[in-house]
Amino acid sequence: MIIMNIRKFIDRKVEMNSLEAIFKRKGFKLYPLYGRRRIGKTALLKEFLSKHNGLYFLCTSEGLDKNSKLFSRSLSVNLGIPPMDAPDFRTAFQFAVQAELKDGIIALDEFPALAQSDEGVLGEFQYIVDEVLSKTDVMLVLCGSSIGMMENYVLSKKSPLFGRRTGQMSLGPIRYKDIPDFLTGYSFKDTIEVQGIAGGIPRYLIEFSEHDNIKDTLTRSVFSNDGYLYREAYILLHDELRDPDRYMGILESMAAGNARITDIANTIHIPAKDLPKYLNVLERLGIVSRIRPVTETRPNAKNSLYFIADSYFRFWFRFVYPHRGSIEYQQPDVPLRDYEEKKNEFLGSFFESYIADLIRDLNEGYTVGKWWHKGEEIDVVALGPNGKMLMCEVKWQNMPMGYDVAEDLVRKSQYVPGANKRKPDYLVVSRSGFTPSALERMDAEGIMHWSLSDVERLVEKNRTK
Repeated sequence: MIIMNIRKFIDRKVEMNSLEAIFKRKGFKLYPLYGRRRIGKTALLKEFLSKHNGLYFLCTSEGLDKNSKLFSRSLSVNLGIPPMDAPDFRTAFQFAVQAELKDGIIALDEFPALAQSDEGVLGEFQYIVDEVLSKTDVMLVLCGSSIGMMENYVLSKKSPLFGRRTGQMSLGPIRYKDIPDFLTGYSFKDTIEVQGIAGGIPRYLIEFSEHDNIKDTLTRSVFSNDGYLYREAYILLHDELRDPDRYMGILESMAAGNARITDIANTIHIPAKDLPKYLNVLERLGIVSRIRPVTETRPNAKNSLYFIADSYFRFWFRFVYPHRGSIEYQQPDVPLRDYEEKKNEFLGSFFESYIADLIRDLNEGYTVGKWWHKGEEIDVVALGPNGKMLMCEVKWQNMPMGYDVAEDLVRKSQYVPGANKRKPDYLVVSRSGFTPSALERMDAEGIMHWSLSDVERLVEKNRTK
């Protein structure tokens, strides 16, 4: 089967290597692959299949009979055997094995749509796995966009397929260091801004790559009532969740700056004891993250904070959701003006996480996170082996950074547990560079400093590893 790639395939080296390693194993392989919409599952699958002449089949919700007939025809073409209209998947796979299907890859995309269409599907595939394919070297990939459904239909203990998988992959966003490959022609600063808006979702990055600049993309694709990225967050939540309005209220509260369970619960008027079950669902979907001070070792510590980890959802609830009226009336300048006025503050917190990722990559074995206590906060703290410690402040602002930021970082470090027994390293990062006097004093005191050009150089160096 010939698979045509419309776009150049970018990144996913780690994921591709994982798929290749599973494929090379002897014996039958059942491999669930899942992740949110637009994450690039189909592109990854097709690129993988193209290397091995594998079969890709897109399941529909039209029922077992219609899907099995379409699948058997595709299978006939792939194997070069006479056309067949199998009445079910079991028969199609039996024909394939009889036709010397001993190895190779078969990928069923949107498998949950098929599983939902007929209650007998899972039992059918249990038989296929146990009785038809178990003595082959075939790799059967079951792929789905609905994380909840994939976990219920394929991975849960209640599923007939439970315990039969060889492995699984939950596909995540593109890593920060590979995003420039999607945005050729953008400056390094602009690639960071785009990631702060769109995250590492390939389809969203492509949307930015197809417009002249960030403002143009926001105007046409985000702040427009027919724009591709205007309703995307709403659609994702309604596709995945049973009570989307409740979750939208939670995310709206978090986008407004509420990070503690009691504060979020109070703003949406539900008991605080009921909120964790909703937050756990959003965590599982990769939309929300729970964080503790990096020095906190107690797993159930009450000083946890919750924040919107997904850049697109964070942007959408901050600058799209409040301006729906203006967008529906085709007034993009209203949300655009709001964004322009507040984007440095908005991008500042994202830039902190960006630098944290970079520090984590550059310092293998370090534990990296935020630290806070009684009103004091440090943007990034990295704890390394043998008592090593790095304290870092990160600023996304228009003016060069003065020495006061470095001075305050040193002051705050005395409150970090264990810092008095160690000799921390200090780092300050500034998008707009530093004043001459700040550079002179920091060099004299051994405080490291990165400008945006330094960050770009380090990211590029890390990309070549």
